[in-house]
Amino acid sequence: MTLLQPDDNVSSLSKNEKASIIAILSLAGVLTIIDVVEDWIDGAPLSHIIPEVLVIFGVVGIALYIFRGVLHHRKGVIEQAKNEVQSVKKEATQWRAKADSLRSGITDAISNQLIEWGLTPAEQEVSFLLLKGLTIQEISEIRQTSERTIRQQASVIYKKSGLTGRAQLSAFFLEDLFDR
Repeated sequence: MTLLQPDDNVSSLSKNEKASIIAILSLAGVLTIIDVVEDWIDGAPLSHIIPEVLVIFGVVGIALYIFRGVLHHRKGVIEQAKNEVQSVKKEATQWRAKADSLRSGITDAISNQLIEWGLTPAEQEVSFLLLKGLTIQEISEIRQTSERTIRQQASVIYKKSGLTGRAQLSAFFLEDLFDR
């Protein structure tokens, strides 16, 4: 590490402190420039003006150096945020793919059990809608049949499966999914 290269891992000054230092240095630079101009107009010797010009260059150089560090830090923070967003997006995509795979597997397993119980395709569809938690009225609207028909199909589903109702139907498929 050199004196001219800030350590990115350790920042001894906060953003507000750096901004304050830049403002103070800028003010000092502006005031020194005004002084140099007034000295020049008044005819001051170069031996007086040159050190003041060097002070201006020093002040401007330090202010630019600190400002560069602030910009460099900000760029690093933005880059880190972009990397984190990409990582989270990748993770979400992987999770979605895994969830889709699991959902497909569960759907297939439930479907196989419904077939094993000897349910008709219409009864299977009603079973899935019951498992999703839809009401008899909602199922009748989706299937465009009467509520009475849906109640009859639900009754047949429970009879063929040997279950007593919606709660047992749901529990039949859910109870083995949880470890606890």
